[in-house]
Amino acid sequence: MPMMNGFGAVFWPVILLLVAVVGITVAFLATAMKRSDPDATAADDPAEDALRMRFARGEVGVEDYERDLALLRSRRS
Repeated sequence: MPMMNGFGAVFWPVILLLVAVVGITVAFLATAMKRSDPDATAADDPAEDALRMRFARGEVGVEDYERDLALLRSRRS
C-alpha cells in the first residue's frame, strides 16, 4: 500500500530540505549577530580582559583605558 498515494516519496525529501534550510538560516543569523557585536570578540581577548580588570580596580584612568583599548583593537584588526 503506497504511503499517502505516492505523496510520501516527495514528502520526506521536502521536509529534509526544509529542515536543512532552517538550520542553515539559524546558523547564519547566529554568526552574523556575533560578528556585529563588538563585545563578543572583545570577550575572547585576554589583553582586553586584563585592561578591563585594571580599569575596574582603578589602576588606570578613563583616558588611559580608552587609549589602550583603542590601541589593542587597532592592532587586532
